[in-house]
Amino acid sequence: MATVRAKLTLTDLLINRGWRPFLNAAGEQKIAGSFKRFADIQLSRAAAELKNAFRQPSADGYVDQLPRS
Repeated sequence: MATVRAKLTLTDLLINRGWRPFLNAAGEQKIAGSFKRFADIQLSRAAAELKNAFRQPSADGYVDQLPRS
């Protein structure tokens, strides 16, 4: 039971950003830069997957949903 409680406490700390008060200015800047890079990579991957998914006309008649080039 103690292990489960410890895992829940750690998850709560991570999810609710309880660790943020312990960062200094340099740490904040590093986190912000890392998050921007991560978000840019994820968005470009999602865009590539969507372009690939809608590249071929589907049998459902969604030809008008093809992405703009």
